[in-house]
This record gives sequence, C-alpha cells and structure tokens, in this order.
Amino acid sequence: MGQMINNMIWFTRTITSDYDYVTSDSPVTMSYSLVKEEGYIFLPIGPKLLFFAVSDRETFERVEAYNAIEQLQNLNKLTIRRATELVFARDERHLHEVREMMGTRPGKTLLERLVKYREQKRGYEVKTSLAGRTDSAP
Repeated sequence: MGQMINNMIWFTRTITSDYDYVTSDSPVTMSYSLVKEEGYIFLPIGPKLLFFAVSDRETFERVEAYNAIEQLQNLNKLTIRRATELVFARDERHLHEVREMMGTRPGKTLLERLVKYREQKRGYEVKTSLAGRTDSAP
C-alpha cells in the first residue's frame, strides 16, 4: 500500500481567499480504489493548504482545473460529515455546519477498508479452493 501511494502524483493547493479548510478526526478523503484510474487522496494540511495524491495525469489535470473555492467548500462538508467526535477550524464560521452535519456520513478508515479487502480476498480464495476439491470426503 505504501509503495502504491508513493507512486502517485503528489501536489498541494493553496487557497488565497478568506475561506479556510477544516479538518477532523477523520480528515482523509479517498477514492474507493487507489489502484484504478481516477484514484485520489485529499487531506487538508492547514487552514489554507490541501494535499492531493492522484493515480494518473488525467485526474491530476481535472483536480487542478476544478474551482478551488468550490472544491474547498465540498471537501469541508465531506470532512464535517465524516467526523465522529472532532472538527477543527480556525474560527467559528463553520460552527453551524458542524452542528448540522457532523457525523452524518461516517466513512471507513484505510485500515478498515484493508481489513475488509483481505476478508473478501480470503473468502474468494476459500471458495476457489473448495470448488477445486476433488476428494470425496463426506
């Protein structure tokens, strides 16, 4: 997994307006699959700075061309919705959104997703090995 993330295209975006990014106890937003085209990771790393990692050049160009303020607002809403206990912001401007949306769309962490992937993979391997059995055990 680490090698896959290291091989992604990394970049940051700085906001130069009055808007700020929020962060939370669940700040990472990522695509369901990082290995497929359009794979991405977004992580606010400061009130004015967002980290990106994308899997391909086309996704990089699309993300970079996206309206920065609209992207910030959408990511802030998602970050607030995914938070379970904590949301961090520079000031109280986001307080209404936090009270209204916090925890309404919890996501799975990368570790939880890896565990599920391994369980599914093991289930597939078990089914495959059972389907290939040729013994006549009762």
